[in-house]
Amino acid sequence: MVMDKFQFKYFQDHNRYAHFTDKPCQFCGTHESCLEGVYFENYDENFELESICINCLINAKAKVNIPEYLIKKLTENIKQFNSEFRDLEVENKVKELVGELERTPPIPWIQANAWQICCGDFMTYLGELEQEDYNSRSEDGNGKEYLISIMKEDYKDRIDDIEWLWSEIGDFVAVYVFKCRHCNKMIAIWQCY
Repeated sequence: MVMDKFQFKYFQDHNRYAHFTDKPCQFCGTHESCLEGVYFENYDENFELESICINCLINAKAKVNIPEYLIKKLTENIKQFNSEFRDLEVENKVKELVGELERTPPIPWIQANAWQICCGDFMTYLGELEQEDYNSRSEDGNGKEYLISIMKEDYKDRIDDIEWLWSEIGDFVAVYVFKCRHCNKMIAIWQCY
């Protein structure tokens, strides 16, 4: 496992949950703490990113592509939680937060980037948790019920069969868990292959 000294506001344990590669960094040549480039999602259409080290990511040699729909969602959320902000203040806050997330290791999404937002900020990614993690976090050991309790409503509505979802976690289904840095709300969302 790759271990480095870096910490990220929006990614609690990147050493465990980010995807690393043995390929050298395309910017500085190091083999240390190099992230898999495929998860940077079209950061530059003229350059195929295969590998970037954490240090070059922090220094913005390449950035994680933040989809426009997430930027719009963040803008609306900032306005909601900071009604006193003028348009320029909202715009500056969006630039600041997006700039931070662009220099954060990407989540290895199965589908589209669905980074969660709460309290006018991006939430912190806790990881792609497994059944055992939910069982241990649950007060009564019932991880399935705990997962349902933190599942975002529109993702909960997509579940046809909770038994299927539960049984496929870690195989066919990935459940991504986030925590708000401000109100401590936990949110789980899921994607499948």
